[in-house]
Amino acid sequence: MVIEPKPGTYFGVSVLDFASLYPSIIKVHNLSYETVNCPHEECRSNRVPDTDHWVCTRKSGIESLVIGSLRDLRVGHYKVLAKDKTLPKESKDLYRTVTQALKIFLNASYGVMGFETFALYCLPVAEATAAFGRDAITRTIEKCKNEGVSVIYSDTDSLFIENPAKDKVAEVLRWADKELGVELEVDKVYRYVAFSERKKNYFGVLEDGTADIKGLTGKKSQTPEFLKKEFYEMLDILGNVYSQDDFRQAKSRIKKLLIDMVASLKDRRVPIDDLSFNVMMGKSIDGYRSTGGPESLKRTAANQESLLQGTQVAERVTALDTSSMSGLPQHVKAAMLLRNSNREVKAGEIISFVKTKGGYGVKPTIQAKPEDIDVEKYVEYASSMFDQVLSALDLSFESVVPRSSLDAFWS
Repeated sequence: MVIEPKPGTYFGVSVLDFASLYPSIIKVHNLSYETVNCPHEECRSNRVPDTDHWVCTRKSGIESLVIGSLRDLRVGHYKVLAKDKTLPKESKDLYRTVTQALKIFLNASYGVMGFETFALYCLPVAEATAAFGRDAITRTIEKCKNEGVSVIYSDTDSLFIENPAKDKVAEVLRWADKELGVELEVDKVYRYVAFSERKKNYFGVLEDGTADIKGLTGKKSQTPEFLKKEFYEMLDILGNVYSQDDFRQAKSRIKKLLIDMVASLKDRRVPIDDLSFNVMMGKSIDGYRSTGGPESLKRTAANQESLLQGTQVAERVTALDTSSMSGLPQHVKAAMLLRNSNREVKAGEIISFVKTKGGYGVKPTIQAKPEDIDVEKYVEYASSMFDQVLSALDLSFESVVPRSSLDAFWS
């Protein structure tokens, strides 16, 4: 269940998080393949909210017992040890690792209930778990409203609340434990959070100035180093914001940052290595298929045969016509060009490539020259990346670097 926020910036935001929400629900509500929609007539009154299902009251379910035990072990033991400041770092790291491993297992334990090939598959169990989750979130939001606590955003198992009074938060936590049987805790406290118009995309600045980024392109590993560096510089600027008044200076600095960034791209002052996208080959080149049709595949096969016959590199690259690569991901196109120059490419390998003008639209980084770079494509990518944050600041890439100011350069 997601409650979308209004785009903008909110100060003094705390995040309330349900500790292992779905595993807790499975435990507390006795959800298991043999307890949901059990054959006992007297259990039919124990209904699952907003569904036609009911849960057994006569016996405990095996999944409820196992998942509940693992949940208690994670939340009540290892998670506590992982935060124990009296323990040495090595011990805390170990407990934190165990905590995360248990979390992955517990999260998966909900999903398999609705997975048909799972031995204990039972779709009503999955439906009941999600239904109790929605009910818990809905009731908690209603409780917050009754306590005068403003909920500005909600996503699955978290509530973002604005400027909450400590005593009111404490009351909500006590209520959740007593009425819902689940543990609600203050997970994070942000100095401020900026929400964009895009779902599940936001960034926040914690009290110590650390940026916390969710779903934003700028943090992804494949993003070119140059753009990533500029993105994090923007976040550093925003990390020094303490009030609405500080945003005026921050916006001015961000505008200059964007203008200088585009100028560096236009003037081709950025090293090619810093413009590289780095994407892993999920499978071998031959595992990918072009959408160019049978003839394009025949040409590709013929091109590969020419490699074995020792064709010159220049001739081999020319032989790979555009149709043979139609529909292929960009990193695969770059991998084919690498293989076409007698470079072996294996599954699992990281392919570095840049966006180029004409031809296939990409080149392996080691084969590219500054004049090959398609500057317009990089500006478009930067626009999409930065707008994820700028929209929360009532700015846009276009308003800072208007398209009209670039048209002369593109032409």
